[in-house]
Amino acid sequence: MDWKRHLEDCYAAAQAQTEYGVFPVFDTPTSLEALLEVETALKIVFPTSLKDLLQQTNGVFEQISINGEMINSGTFIFPLAELRQLNENFRKKGIEAKDNFNSFLFFGTAGVDGIRFAFKASSQAPNLDDEVYAWYPYEGSFVKMSNSLKDFVCDWIMSKLSV
Repeated sequence: MDWKRHLEDCYAAAQAQTEYGVFPVFDTPTSLEALLEVETALKIVFPTSLKDLLQQTNGVFEQISINGEMINSGTFIFPLAELRQLNENFRKKGIEAKDNFNSFLFFGTAGVDGIRFAFKASSQAPNLDDEVYAWYPYEGSFVKMSNSLKDFVCDWIMSKLSV
């Protein structure tokens, strides 16, 4: 799948519905070797969809256009290094708090209230399960958001989903 094209199409559709423009910013793709290293460190297999996306752009960032000026507005899908650090930190905190963060792979953020997006973690390859969940830290709960990463990114960008 061409993730950049898919994301650009989703952002363009969202822009057509609003008075302001939010634009995706893509980064240099990550390597398969780097992905495998993080999978090994976290002891999980990434969903195939996330692997494909990160090999096309190492994270998805957003900029907003205000009066013709482009302003960085945040991260949507974490770059690999940040994804690794976040998941390692959650696993450490989970041990301390008796929460089982090992059951999830956090990959993105809602940009509000510490809410993170995640997949259920798997040690089986290939991992074709790419249901997306939102983790609500105040409630300590996970809520299913979408059946696939492909649908999730578009629905989130177009404000069909909310947290």
